[in-house]
Amino acid sequence: MRSVVISLARMEERRTQIADQFGAQGLDFDYLDAFDARQDAHIPVSRYDEAASLARYGAPLKPAEIACYASHYAAWQLCRESGEPLAIFEDDVVLHRGFAEVLQLAASRIERHRLIRLFGKHARKTRDLEQLTSGYRLVRFLHGPIGTQCYCLSPDGAAALLAHADRWSEPVDHYLDRFWLHGLASKAILPYRLEEMDRAKIEGAIGERRQRRRGKAKFRREWTRQTDLVARWLYNLRHWPR
Repeated sequence: MRSVVISLARMEERRTQIADQFGAQGLDFDYLDAFDARQDAHIPVSRYDEAASLARYGAPLKPAEIACYASHYAAWQLCRESGEPLAIFEDDVVLHRGFAEVLQLAASRIERHRLIRLFGKHARKTRDLEQLTSGYRLVRFLHGPIGTQCYCLSPDGAAALLAHADRWSEPVDHYLDRFWLHGLASKAILPYRLEEMDRAKIEGAIGERRQRRRGKAKFRREWTRQTDLVARWLYNLRHWPR
C-alpha cells in the first residue's frame, strides 16, 4: 500500500520532520502537494457551496478549510484513478514505535474494509470486529472520531467518497464521519500508534475552527446535529457492526 503525505510545499520544517519519522520506521512515502489557500490555489478546483455550508454548518468555511478539503479530494481521486490503496497522511503527525506494523495490518485488510482510520481526535464508542496480532484490534466506531490525520483507503472506498462530495458544505473530517451518507463505516485499528503534533508548537494552516453562532446560524447548526444523530442511529441499527 502506497503512502502519501498531504503537505504544503512551503512548510519545509514539517516536511523535514515527517521525512525523518518515516525514515526511522523504514517506510517510504510520496508528498502530495496541498492546495495553498494563501495563494488561492484551491479556487480553480473548489466545489465549495457557501449557501449549503450556511444551511448545514451554520457558518462559512475558511479558505484554509476549503483548501484542506480540496487536498483530500485530490488524494481520493489519486486512489481511485491509480487503482491501488493509499495510506493518506497529513504532515502534522507523530509516528510512534510500532506504527509500521499497524500500517501493514491495515494494508492486508483495506480491500475488504475500504476505509481504516489510524487516528481519531476523539474517543468514541466502538464495537470490536477482529482481534489482531500484538494486542491490536480492528473496531468500528458508532460515532465518527473526527480528524483526517491518517487513514487508509481502497479505490472502491475512494469512489464512494467522491460520489457524494459534489458539494462541499462542511470540513472534510466532518464529511468523512458521515458514514450514513457515503456508506463507508468508520473503522480503525486500536490502539493508535500515531498522534497529532502539539498545535501550540507548530504553525497551523487552518487556525482556530470554533466560530460563535447566534440566532439562525445557531439553530441551523443544532438542527444539523439532531438530524445527523437520527441518521447515524438509523444507519447503526441497519448495519450493526460485524
